[in-house]
Amino acid sequence: MPIFRLKCFWLPASLGLALRLPLAVSAQTAPLVLKLPPAQVNVIAEGMGNAVGADGTLFNATSFNPALLNRTPHGVEAFVLGLDVSNDLFGVIDYVQNMSFEADQVYQQLSYGINNNDSASINQGLGSMDNLVGHLTNKALQAGAGANVAVKIDEHWGFQVYNSTHAFSQLWRGNLTNALLAIPLDSNSANSGAVSNAVSVMGGDLQKGINQVITPAQQSSISGDITALKNGTEDMDTFASHVSSTLSSVDPNALKQALLNSLMGDLATLTGLLYSDTVAMLTYDLKPLKDQPGLTVGANLKVVNRHFAYEVFSFNGSGNGDQFINDFKQSTTRWGFDLGCLYEMKPLPLDLGLSVLDLFHQGAAVNAEAGSLVDSFMTDPAPTMVNVSASYHPLPGLRVNGEVDDLFSASSLYTGANGASRIKLGAGYSPWKFANLRVGFGDQNFSAGLGILAGFFGLDYSYGVDDLSQSYNHYAQMRFVF
Repeated sequence: MPIFRLKCFWLPASLGLALRLPLAVSAQTAPLVLKLPPAQVNVIAEGMGNAVGADGTLFNATSFNPALLNRTPHGVEAFVLGLDVSNDLFGVIDYVQNMSFEADQVYQQLSYGINNNDSASINQGLGSMDNLVGHLTNKALQAGAGANVAVKIDEHWGFQVYNSTHAFSQLWRGNLTNALLAIPLDSNSANSGAVSNAVSVMGGDLQKGINQVITPAQQSSISGDITALKNGTEDMDTFASHVSSTLSSVDPNALKQALLNSLMGDLATLTGLLYSDTVAMLTYDLKPLKDQPGLTVGANLKVVNRHFAYEVFSFNGSGNGDQFINDFKQSTTRWGFDLGCLYEMKPLPLDLGLSVLDLFHQGAAVNAEAGSLVDSFMTDPAPTMVNVSASYHPLPGLRVNGEVDDLFSASSLYTGANGASRIKLGAGYSPWKFANLRVGFGDQNFSAGLGILAGFFGLDYSYGVDDLSQSYNHYAQMRFVF
């Protein structure tokens, strides 16, 4: 029996959404308007739960709070080869490398068992489905890369340019998958409501596949074979052979592929998001009040260029996967203005921070082709992000930080999460001059990191949860400081 292999689909989908995908685009599902701020991915910050809005002592953090320019530890910083990969991606790739999913055999086991009250066949088919679904669906497949150059010109002026690119995909369970998984494993009865519902869903999927190849008039002459296929007494090979014998104009291979596509198309849907931000930013800091020397106010004037693509992919074999690539080739450019302040609570070793990113801004949208899911909506709406933060430094080399991110829920970063996800906690400690250890808590999960700096060269690694995907990622970067 032929094997329907998903390997050819999963590797390009998970490893690089920017590649040409052998998938169809479904225009039936419109995306939510994604309000994504310019990505400020920094590996050091990730290890501290991104709680750095009042602490600029470890790197140039003016993109988080422009008032931190004078805390910058180096005049010139260059972060290169900043990479991040979701933890789920490794598990999916490992499973796919050794996977052979026989869709037609699994269907026959389920269909035969359901229609003939054969619990053994049902459980065998469900076991294969449960294994596949458990390893592949509802996994956050993410990869990203970036670079950053920041210059502190003097105590008042600074300049920064960075790029951050992210690819994020997730496979969502379809109607057929949900219907099958509603049947408990080790089922002792094929007469439950869950089984009846699965029979109905599978029968509808098969009928859709049949309708793609065989006209209603032709179907009347093969009604017996159609019934036998749906109740599992005929497998797909036998059905296709019988139909082609009765209807010589029907290609048995095309018929079987249509049936498989219809079943697989109802198993899962893949959403793919790819965006790349390039930001050029000029920073100005000052101490506005002579009688309050602990107060610093800063501002960023920035230009943001964004490439953005979002699509919904399926297994049904129709449509044009080039639309995703064409959308990403377009870009928008807009300006933004950030405002921030930092207050040193002397004599206490405590700093308080407030930042309002994109306080004033311009929105941007692309003129996508007809049928694109990004047509006529803001690909860069520039949400105004308000963050409050604090940094406590009781001992030399020790920083304990806290922050509330996106205070008024202006972005899409925490959609579906509760308010506690916005609370960020982090700490950094340097036991030696060349090493820094970091821990954090953000998105209701822990993070950790390690940094080593020898002269002008450094390496950083962090393991933490990404704000958008809400999944664990590995982060690494090289840095050069002068």
